[in-house]
Amino acid sequence: EASSVSGVSSAEEFSCDKKVGQLLYTVASKLPPNALVHRPLVISGIMKGDLVTKLQLDGCFSYLKTVGAEPIDPDAYKTSCGIGIVVTDADIDAAFETLLESYGEKLTSERYRCVG
Repeated sequence: EASSVSGVSSAEEFSCDKKVGQLLYTVASKLPPNALVHRPLVISGIMKGDLVTKLQLDGCFSYLKTVGAEPIDPDAYKTSCGIGIVVTDADIDAAFETLLESYGEKLTSERYRCVG
């Protein structure tokens, strides 16, 4: 099905990198049975690069499980899948610094006894 969604005429012509292959395998093995009608949408999202992580697929599957065979709400679908959300290393560093600052005093005073 991935070859037909991607516009490739035969399976011999179809190839993809390992990460895309793993995502396609995940779709084949974990797509909720009640949402099989949406499989082309998910595969298309992978092939276009909208869905690039397993976490995004998990969000996708969760949403599709609730929707089933009913038509999807495009905005809710994109939100559930995290499409368009980009987290940079700088974002992660900033969030970590904020977290560290909020627990800084506790970490200093309690040191190894501080569990959370």
